[in-house]
Amino acid sequence: MLGDQQLPIYQPGSIMFETAVNGESDISVVHGGSQQNGPVLGNGCAIFLAKFLAKLVLTYNSICEDPSEFCSKSYKAALIKTLCNVSVEDMREHGRLLTLKKKLVSMCDPQDKLDVKSLALF
Repeated sequence: MLGDQQLPIYQPGSIMFETAVNGESDISVVHGGSQQNGPVLGNGCAIFLAKFLAKLVLTYNSICEDPSEFCSKSYKAALIKTLCNVSVEDMREHGRLLTLKKKLVSMCDPQDKLDVKSLALF
């Protein structure tokens, strides 16, 4: 939970249509000898997504004056900071942040949308 907003948690074995790519493509993420961003979410990628969300919540709680209430400005700052901290790891080892993009972006106030550079971190 982030204020009154629920965040999704993905289980290993989930089918990941949003982030699955062909293993022969340039955007295939291979780590530890196997493709990480295939059609089925593996243990490492599921743990990464859970850690990302935990870091987002902790960052939000440290920024927001009243973490029990949802504050869009604090959320946006926490999201950008968290993305900056983990996007390279995702690019090199997981390729799964796109799974959360639609939900996380939709939580931003429409008047205060993420800029192109921040969206590229997904």
